[in-house]
Amino acid sequence: MGTFSQCDCADFLKRCTTTREVLEVLTAYTYANMGWMLTEHVDAFVQTGHDVRALNGGSIGATPTQTDVGRDAWNCGWNTWNTYASNINSALILESAQALVDSGLSKLGYVYVNIDDTWQAGSRVSNGTLGYNTTKFPEGMSALTDKIHSLGLKAGIYSSAGLYTCAGLPAVAGFEMTDAADYARWGFDYLKPASDLATFCRGQFGTPNISYLRYEKMSKALNATGRPILYSLCSWGWDSVEDFGDMDMLESPLILGNDIRNMTNDTLAILSNRAILAINQDSGTSKANRIWSKDVRAAPDTSLPSWQIPPNVTGGSFQLWSGSLADDGGKHLVTLFNTSPQNLTWNISLSDAFPWVSYGDLSSQSFTAFDVWAPAAPASLPANATRAEVASYAYGVAMDGTICGSILEVAVEAHGVRLFVLTPSNATCDQEPAARRMMGRRAWAADLL
Repeated sequence: MGTFSQCDCADFLKRCTTTREVLEVLTAYTYANMGWMLTEHVDAFVQTGHDVRALNGGSIGATPTQTDVGRDAWNCGWNTWNTYASNINSALILESAQALVDSGLSKLGYVYVNIDDTWQAGSRVSNGTLGYNTTKFPEGMSALTDKIHSLGLKAGIYSSAGLYTCAGLPAVAGFEMTDAADYARWGFDYLKPASDLATFCRGQFGTPNISYLRYEKMSKALNATGRPILYSLCSWGWDSVEDFGDMDMLESPLILGNDIRNMTNDTLAILSNRAILAINQDSGTSKANRIWSKDVRAAPDTSLPSWQIPPNVTGGSFQLWSGSLADDGGKHLVTLFNTSPQNLTWNISLSDAFPWVSYGDLSSQSFTAFDVWAPAAPASLPANATRAEVASYAYGVAMDGTICGSILEVAVEAHGVRLFVLTPSNATCDQEPAARRMMGRRAWAADLL
């Protein structure tokens, strides 16, 4: 068992060749990690006195509503860093905020507009106050957040838990109370405090308690302001909060990092996937489990003589993941994840995917399966539907028939992912063992693993 680590994702991203492949692996990363990330965030809130409300994710396959993934959605929005890095200003941020609204993404729960590094002035003034960069934000931060709020959105800001940020600008260490008061006065609703590597940001690290105490200081400072501010723990590098991946590069669950002003329909469809949104917003999704990961043998280079072909060369991996949803009556999730450049097919045995469940329970229980990434038939939508609402129906379809013990011959394209939501049904399963029913069915991927 393991987690989908930063290295796994980085390795796969190198192999991606299209926008869809990149977004699908980031979605898979979200699925794989969202349970423990939700747990860490909630623990941080509870330990420091914040009131955390559980979210109700709604039915898989149903259109997300504002209750399901709307204005109070968990940590969903957009961040400046991935696309623009230090090249930010108030005009860009407002254009992006408007794009969230115009595209319809805000109606699906993407409501945070988060300003990352380089918003700061170059140094603090004599009383310790840190101002903003007046060239990039000539009207001031309060004016900017007012305009963001007027769109029905929320505003987020970034800092580091060390002395310096990633860009080498002043960070919060030692100035937690001052900076928290400024964030609240300016009208921010969200803070991403990145890590504080001792070698770069001149912070403290080494033990879980040191990490806890450094983040607790800012949590207490935020509470003291009296303004509700979502405290979104972010850590990267070697000193991590329960081994978080590189969240600046891979983003938190459903925090976008692309140019949302210029999105293709395919990109928008992936970001609007109704089933993925419902999974992400499930109130108690547990940490997904990687059941196994198998190396895929690389296709031989036929231009080379056999003695020149390096031994044990792999072409990525083939992985099986599974988990459960808290909402909606005992639903389960199962995923095949293919990081290799080859199309693979596999028979998913439920006893293999869920080893903690007794075989008898799995062999007698029938399920219906919802294929999250299957292209769906065009839906009938109102004429005034937004692009995101239309795109939200592009993927996701219920499979024909009943699943009993296994899902046979699941084809996974190169650099692809297949994700199924399994819902218990009342259909009767025969008592023939799943392994016997699968005999004669060729698991094609076995030839390459």
